[in-house]
Amino acid sequence: MTFEYPARFQPDCTGEFVVSFRDLPECLTSGADEQEAFLEAQDALKVVIDWRLDNGEKIPSPSPQLPGEHAIPVFIEKRVVTNPMACSRGKMSGQATHLTNT
Repeated sequence: MTFEYPARFQPDCTGEFVVSFRDLPECLTSGADEQEAFLEAQDALKVVIDWRLDNGEKIPSPSPQLPGEHAIPVFIEKRVVTNPMACSRGKMSGQATHLTNT
């Protein structure tokens, strides 16, 4: 499954590009140039989405892209993961399916 989130690339005083996502405020990264910043943004986005899934956090829908923003795509693979909260006395009483980055 591919997600695509808008990101803002802003040059800092050293010439690096700082990348931020308004839908995922904890997702910040940077790169020496725009190409490196784009690759770093994809990696950071995968990490944040994976963390949110692993911790049961909400994955927000991407906002519409605004002028000056870049669309950052990320592929997340779906797999079945056993939910430890579904265990009862050592027996499985259910499973949970979630998306995770592999």
